[in-house]
Amino acid sequence: MRGFLYCYYHDIYGIRPVERELQNTVVWLSCGFDRPPSRDAVDRFLTDLEHVVDEVFNHLVEQVACRGLLDLTYCIDSTDVRAMPADQDASKCYDPTAEEYYHGYGCTIVSTGSKIPIAAEFTESKQAPEETAMRVTCDALAVEQPIWMVGDSAYDTLDWHDHLLTGGVVPVAPYNARNTDEPKDIEYRVEDRIDEHSEDVHLKQSTLDETYNRRTGVERTNASVKDCGLGRTQAFVALCLRLVVAITNYERGDIREVRSSQCENSSMTPTKYVYISPIYRKLLIGAGNSSLNMYGSSENNRILKWATGTTSPITHCHSGTAH
Repeated sequence: MRGFLYCYYHDIYGIRPVERELQNTVVWLSCGFDRPPSRDAVDRFLTDLEHVVDEVFNHLVEQVACRGLLDLTYCIDSTDVRAMPADQDASKCYDPTAEEYYHGYGCTIVSTGSKIPIAAEFTESKQAPEETAMRVTCDALAVEQPIWMVGDSAYDTLDWHDHLLTGGVVPVAPYNARNTDEPKDIEYRVEDRIDEHSEDVHLKQSTLDETYNRRTGVERTNASVKDCGLGRTQAFVALCLRLVVAITNYERGDIREVRSSQCENSSMTPTKYVYISPIYRKLLIGAGNSSLNMYGSSENNRILKWATGTTSPITHCHSGTAH
């Protein structure tokens, strides 16, 4: 699992590219392997992971919630997940945004904060049915209840709004005047539905606008899923990576830039790295193995010592923008 997380962190996707990257001695050592894995081993791991990836994802979501990392605003959206032609579970889907067909799945995601996914479900097409939206919404609310739930105009449905308002959550989705000859003079559906649930609550337009603008967070989460473009299991691994990054950054006091004297005395920019805590070493690959490190090749000696547990990881410097 750590091998995949390492590769996904560095935008390396697919069985062959992952297997090729894990042939690097420093990489497979730091990921806890006794020897570089073969392509068959990588393929077999994905096959086995398919049966438990949902459970891994749900467990990580629970750990994120336990650490108080969830925001008061949840965002829901659907996206397309492209799959390889050999994926027999995928189907021919239509993307109305791009106005094109593709081979793959749809995926409805609820996320919060800085690209932290809370709930997700794969569908046969990008446009998820209302039942899926309700199911994913309920899954997200079961983790922890927010104040706001934001969606685009596709979520302008009465059942979705009423379900959230009944539970004490304010839905914010633009009003979609479809199939009506007399459209309402509102910007958001909740302006009309709030009166059905409370007589003394009034929502300011500016507050609704500001809240809706936070929806870009779920689009960034969607991008992390779409990047891998290799089907359901690997898309779930990409979501798990977002959770692991959030948890480990929290456990080490958030992402820090560690500047060496070389960085301070030159134009180089320090790389931000992610350190997997001892708890998640056990979670991701079992007790007794070394943890994952996101690093640069110029720190091979330090990383090799770290991989054997003799020292701590040190961020290396490189020219360009920090990750």
